[in-house]
Amino acid sequence: MSVCVSLSVCVCVCVAVDLLEKMLNLDPDLRITAEQALAHPYMQQYADPADEPTSAPYDQSFEEQELDIDAWKSQSLSCYTLAVELIFFAFFMHLFIFVY
Repeated sequence: MSVCVSLSVCVCVCVAVDLLEKMLNLDPDLRITAEQALAHPYMQQYADPADEPTSAPYDQSFEEQELDIDAWKSQSLSCYTLAVELIFFAFFMHLFIFVY
């Protein structure tokens, strides 16, 4: 009995490691997509192909820009500012809904 349990645990760990290796690949062209990850045997018990929307591939053009350090800082700051504004907006909308 314990041999069967150990074997099934070993198989499960091997399948999980396989999925992690595919998800953690640093090369985005070789990395597994979300659709492929959901179809992986490790995710079989959680997957519902009828209820899994698809999306367009990630646009990497931002990361592939050839900019100097000051330009990167400027773009990063503008993205950070936008994120902070969205957080404050969501917070105040939550307060508005809560109060009224």
